[in-house]
Amino acid sequence: MSKKFIDYHKQKSHNERMISELLRKVRPDIWVLMDLIDKTDMNPIIVFKFLRQVNNVILGSGWGQVTLVINNRVAKYIRGEDTDKIEAEIVLPRPK
Repeated sequence: MSKKFIDYHKQKSHNERMISELLRKVRPDIWVLMDLIDKTDMNPIIVFKFLRQVNNVILGSGWGQVTLVINNRVAKYIRGEDTDKIEAEIVLPRPK
């Protein structure tokens, strides 16, 4: 019985298509992220760090901002700023 030789690159491509199809059906939210990362060649670590900072703001006060600083196509830092929204008078009226 002869073994059929399967080219490594063809097998890898086939496996990636199968995983993509499975994700599209089972977890379309993750598939969309994967597809976007693949199409844009975005570094997934940048996406992860950005989402982590968004989550930190949400877990804090729920108010704030997330900043990604890019210099010459390099992400320098991602900063999440949690903000306390108070809308309170600074000077309280004196009792009469």
